[in-house]
Amino acid sequence: EMKQVIGVILFMWIGLVLSAEPNPPTWPSSVYVFDPANSAQNQQVIDSIFATNGGHDPSFNGQWSNLRYALLFMPGTHNVNVNVGYYTSVIGLGETPQDTNIATVTCENGDFDYTGGALSNFWRSAENFYTQPSRTWNNAATP
Repeated sequence: EMKQVIGVILFMWIGLVLSAEPNPPTWPSSVYVFDPANSAQNQQVIDSIFATNGGHDPSFNGQWSNLRYALLFMPGTHNVNVNVGYYTSVIGLGETPQDTNIATVTCENGDFDYTGGALSNFWRSAENFYTQPSRTWNNAATP
């Protein structure tokens, strides 16, 4: 009998938890889910975020910002140029990186003047998408 009571309580708790979370979830205003069909509109949002938390004018723009952004890209081909600023995460939502293609993804130093330090180059992330490399790197240590 105790097992049945525990089973009923567990069943009710799972039902309560599942009904409490909307599907899709209600994201905060700092999370953007981009559909590849809306590239022009998506580009405007991406540019606005970078103007707030990235770029070189002023130097290290957004380095000490309280704003955080998550840019989620649905599977497909996105014809956008993403400059990744401070406190910004760029995430492909496909099962594999090849499921989500983004035209260009760039992460520059916080300033062109290297004396500002390399510590300002992190506080951003990008994962699970494919983009065409913009440079070819040659390693002099390998034939």
